[in-house]
Amino acid sequence: MFDLNKELQYVRGVGPYRARLLSKLALNTVKDMLYYFPKRYEDRRKISRIIDLNLNEFNVILGTVHSGSSV
Repeated sequence: MFDLNKELQYVRGVGPYRARLLSKLALNTVKDMLYYFPKRYEDRRKISRIIDLNLNEFNVILGTVHSGSSV
């Protein structure tokens, strides 16, 4: 059985560096990760037409880049 109280730095693929970054979010154990839920969720499935965009509202549009340059 997997130990839910296992420190994240000892979980395969995490290591000390990532564990330090995760600890800034108060994520120190496997159990902490299981109970970490996002504050909000953005549904990006509804793509809007430019003419239908609303100000002060989250909108998703789809476009194509025909050319570009490096800065």
